[in-house]
Formats: sequence, C-alpha cells, structure tokens
Amino acid sequence: MKKQKKLILTIYKIINVAVVAILLFLLGVNLYTAAGRYLFKNDLPKVFGMANAIVVTGSMRDAIDPGDMVIIKEEEEYKVGDIITFREGDALITHRIIEIKEYGVITKGDANSTADPETGFDRIEGKVVLVIPKIGILLGYLRTPTGMIVLFAVIALIATLKDMPEKIARAKKQKNANES
Repeated sequence: MKKQKKLILTIYKIINVAVVAILLFLLGVNLYTAAGRYLFKNDLPKVFGMANAIVVTGSMRDAIDPGDMVIIKEEEEYKVGDIITFREGDALITHRIIEIKEYGVITKGDANSTADPETGFDRIEGKVVLVIPKIGILLGYLRTPTGMIVLFAVIALIATLKDMPEKIARAKKQKNANES
C-alpha cells in the first residue's frame, strides 16, 4: 500500500512539473510576442528565423484550419508545393506556392478557386514547418490581457497546490496518531 501511494505521489509530481513547464513555455512565448509587438512594433517576432502565427481564415482548409497555429521558418529558397506565410499589406497570409517566377511566387489557398497575385520574395516571412491544430484558439486568448492574467493565476495556483498530496497525507497521519 505504501509503495502504491509513493508511486501515485511520484506520478503527481511528474505531471505537475510537466504542466508547469508547458505553462511557463506558453508564458515565455506570450511575453516575447507581446514585447515584440508592443515595444518593437514587430507583429511577427522571430527567434532563430522562426516565428508562429495563428490562422484565422479557411483558405487552406484541410491542410490548415482556422484556429491552428503555424510555425514558420525563414528559408534560403522556396519550391512549388511549399506552404508559406507572406505579407499582404498589414495582413499575414498562409498559402501554397503553385508557381515560382523571377521576382516572386504565385500562391493559392487550397480551398480557394483562384490564385493570388504575384508575391515578391521580399514579402515572404517563411515556410510552414509545423502545424499545431487548434492551439491558436488558446494562444489567441492567452495573448489578451485577460488571458495573461489567467495564465499567471493558473501557474500560481499550481505552484501553491503542488505539495497538496503530501500535506493531506501528513494530516491523515497526524489524525490517525491522535486517534490512537
């Protein structure tokens, strides 16, 4: 019975550390992104040539859905079939390259019936290297002031409750000792 309780406590601690690590990672990403956006007026801050963006339209449906987060990476060159994120005015667009021209690329959303106008190579932010389904919905919320407060609160709550199983076990031991 003691071994089983010890195993449960160990599993609880491992899960606790993993959850805190994930939350701290999300917090770090959010703080970095917020700093890049608000302090340096960069709406797509990059680390080692990589950035993340949240897809908001269904133009790439099936490959990438609204609410998905894409990780993009700057590349030296791009090829037909690559999914890229590029600038169109103030907007970021994520579409597939269907043709490469001398000064840019022609792209098209997989769910769109027509191709986009030519996009210059200088407007390409990077190639999509990873799609994380639906996490963009959560990250979009966590990037708001309310979301940041909730994230801080959850981390604080987990940190406060991390020793709870041990405290309960000690309280039960104390109660049993007092009853004896």
